[in-house]
Amino acid sequence: MDEFAGLYNIFVAVLINLTVFTVIMDLYQYGRINLGISNIFAMFGNPFVTWGLLLGMHLISAVPFYGVFRLWADNRHSFLSLESIWDLSFAIVLGLFTYSFYYIPVQVHFAVKLPAASATMIVLEQLRLTMKLYAFIRSNVPKVVSSCEERLLLRVSSNMITNSTTTRMTGGDHLDKENNLVHLSPKNQSWGTIEGNGCLSSEKKPGDYHVGDLFKSPCPDYEKFLYFLYAPTLVYRDFYPRTSEIRWEFILKNVVELLGCIYLYNLIHHLSGYVLVEEFGLEGKALSMKELITFIFLQMITGGFGFILGFFILLQTCQNIGAELLRFGDREFYLDWWNSDSFASYYRKWNTPVQDFLYTYIYKEAKEAHLDKVNRVLPSVLVFVISSIFHEYVFMFVLQVFYPLILVLFGGFGMLLSFVPNKGTKHNGNLFVWWCLLTGNGIIHALYTLEHFARSNGCPPAENPVLDFFIPRSWTCGAVY
Repeated sequence: MDEFAGLYNIFVAVLINLTVFTVIMDLYQYGRINLGISNIFAMFGNPFVTWGLLLGMHLISAVPFYGVFRLWADNRHSFLSLESIWDLSFAIVLGLFTYSFYYIPVQVHFAVKLPAASATMIVLEQLRLTMKLYAFIRSNVPKVVSSCEERLLLRVSSNMITNSTTTRMTGGDHLDKENNLVHLSPKNQSWGTIEGNGCLSSEKKPGDYHVGDLFKSPCPDYEKFLYFLYAPTLVYRDFYPRTSEIRWEFILKNVVELLGCIYLYNLIHHLSGYVLVEEFGLEGKALSMKELITFIFLQMITGGFGFILGFFILLQTCQNIGAELLRFGDREFYLDWWNSDSFASYYRKWNTPVQDFLYTYIYKEAKEAHLDKVNRVLPSVLVFVISSIFHEYVFMFVLQVFYPLILVLFGGFGMLLSFVPNKGTKHNGNLFVWWCLLTGNGIIHALYTLEHFARSNGCPPAENPVLDFFIPRSWTCGAVY
C-alpha cells in the first residue's frame, strides 16, 4: 500500500477542501452547517428494511443451510440403494433455498424501492454469501461422495465375524473389537486413514486406528463453516492462518477511513454536474446535446473518483476490518493493479478474493472438463460471461431496470481487451489501462445516473411493465434534444 500513499494523501486533501467549500456554501445558502449529512442519510434510507433483509440472509445462510447440508452428508450412507433419490432431494432443497435467497430481497426492494446505497449493501452481501455457500458446497460434496466413512463401514460390517474378538477382513485387515481398533495392512495401503473430516487419505501409512474415527461426520464442523462464512476469503479451507491478537486501533483507523470515503464520495457525487441533470425527465426540462456531452465528460472525473473510492471501501477498509476482527492472517486482498500495463494483468491483480474464487471454481473446473480442448480461450470466456452477468445483476437490482452497460463494456470490450498483450512500453500500457478505466466508469456513471433521474422524475413508462423493466426510459421519453 506504500505505492498508493501519494494518491491516498491527494484524496485526503480533496476531502479537506471539499469540506471547507461545503461549510462555506451551507452558511451562505442556508445559514447553518449540514456538510451533506442529510444526503448520506437519504442514500442509506429505510434502515429497518435494509438491516432486516441483511439479518434474514445471514440467518438463513448460517443455520438452515448448514443444517440441511449436514443432514445430507451424515445420512447419505444410509441411503445406498436410494442414493440418487437422496442426492436429488438435497439438490431440490438447495434449489428452493437459492430461489428464496434471491426472490425475497428482489420482491421487497421492488415493493419498497430502497435508496441506492441501501440496495447496494443488500445485493453485494447477497452475492458474497452466494459465493461463500457455493464454495462450501463445491469443496465438501466431493469429500462426502467419494471418500466418507460409509464405504469403509460397509466393508467392515460385511466381513464381521460376530462371535470373535478379532474380526478378519480381506487382504489381512482386521477389526479388534476388544480394543476398538481397525488395523489396515500394508497390502491395503490404498485405503488410507480417516482424517479429521471423516474422509480417507491415501497418504497415511497403514496401522491401527480407533473405530470411533469411522463415525466422524464427513461434513466440516459448524465452527469451521461459520468462520468461513465471515472470513474475508471466497475459497473454502478447513483451516486458515490466524494472527495472535486483534489490533483495535487498526480497526478504528479503518472504520474512520471507511466513513471518510463514504463522506467524500457523497460530496463529489453532489458537486459534479448533477445540477445539469437533477431535473432530467421532468416535463419541459429536456437536456440539450451540449449539456449531455458535458455531463458525460464530467462524470469521467466523478466515475474515476468513485471507482477508486469503491476499491478502497470494499477491498481495503471493509476487508481489513473483517480480517482483523477474525484474526484472519492472509491480507492479500489486491495486488498493485494500478501499475498494470495490460487488462490481463489488471484482472489478475484487482480484487484477489473474487479472482481466486473464479479461478478455483470456474476456470480450473472448465479446464478439468477439457473445455480448452474445444477452444483454448473458452475457460476464460466462461469466467467473463459469468462475472459480467453477476456484475450486471448488481446494477439491475439497485436501479430496478435492465440497462446492460456492464454486459457490453465489461463482458464485451473488457473481455476482448484481456486477450490483447501489451507490445509497447510498460508506461504506455499503464496509461491505456487507466484511460479505459476512467472512460468506461465515466460512461457507466453518467448513463446510469440519467436513467435514475428519468425514472425518479416521472418519465412515462412503457405500457407493459416487463418492457418498462427492459427498456431504459432515458432513451424513450424525449428528454434529450
